[in-house]
Amino acid sequence: MSNPGLPSPLRRALPLVTILLLTACDAPQLLPPDTRLPDGSTYSGDIRDGLFHGEGSYAFTGESEDLGSLTGIWEFGEFVDQEEYVAEAPVPEEPALLTETILVEDRQRLNNQIESLAPEQAGGADAYFLAVGGDGTESVFMRDIQVAKTGLQAQFDVENRAIMLLNHRDYETFPLATRPSIASALEALDAQMNPEEDLLVVHLVSHGMQNGQLLLQQPGIELPNLSPQDFAEMLEPLNVRRKLLVISACYSGQWIEPLKDADTLIITSARADRTSFGCGDDSEMTWFTKAVYQSVGLSLADPDAMFEDINQQIRAWEEEIGMEESNWSYPQSHLGERLREWLSER
Repeated sequence: MSNPGLPSPLRRALPLVTILLLTACDAPQLLPPDTRLPDGSTYSGDIRDGLFHGEGSYAFTGESEDLGSLTGIWEFGEFVDQEEYVAEAPVPEEPALLTETILVEDRQRLNNQIESLAPEQAGGADAYFLAVGGDGTESVFMRDIQVAKTGLQAQFDVENRAIMLLNHRDYETFPLATRPSIASALEALDAQMNPEEDLLVVHLVSHGMQNGQLLLQQPGIELPNLSPQDFAEMLEPLNVRRKLLVISACYSGQWIEPLKDADTLIITSARADRTSFGCGDDSEMTWFTKAVYQSVGLSLADPDAMFEDINQQIRAWEEEIGMEESNWSYPQSHLGERLREWLSER
């Protein structure tokens, strides 16, 4: 059982332990104002067990300095008060022209992926894959969607049956993850699929908001977030029946009720009122993605057993760092009965 590392979007707590020789305690400790970390960034606020926990303010520096600061509530290194994010990015020269250029080029990148999709193979069950990395300020989400595709490839040939959408500082890597691009990608995948034979697999990863929305954030471009209801409306007109939805984000349990049906398997990284972990740039990937695609492995022969193993793996990592039960993420799942029957016959 491998340790995915400390859970946090910024994961600056380990240097704090090294510098200040902090020890675990029952109540939060307060750091001196503007404590400087080894990378030059600063944090002032509460900590617990060597992690940002309570009220605090983190200021970016170096390559990430244009991201501004995070001020608000932290839970075991996870910034959960997203509404308090304060962007201090400098205004680029001719921002409107840059945005227009990005969007024009981005449509072509999406078209290229759509045009390269392989047709479905008659007589067999193919999987078509959509990956969405929502927050473009952290590279962990790029690694996350790549790991997800590799993990799915072990079960299905999705090399030419996948669309990858990603918000990132290096915006030329993949098409941007926006509500229109997500809808277009779903329509394109659906057009290739045989609804009687094939499976649509969707991996969504980003920071999650307390209202259940998935953060869509691209530096320099203002984007609306993606809600479970938005996504349900995108799925509604599609012909595809069978779906596997993997959602790695805080509060992602809120996605189950709007999306569940008899032909869908949904697994989420957290309960509707809980955060999940490993979504910072110092993480290789989110904890949930690591559990689903690597530590446990995506196996659809027995989805109930697979999810139980995923749940136990996440719990083991949470207990390993001494996290209290009140902060456990509690991953959630829904398996539709028609999909259960179809999977048992494969």
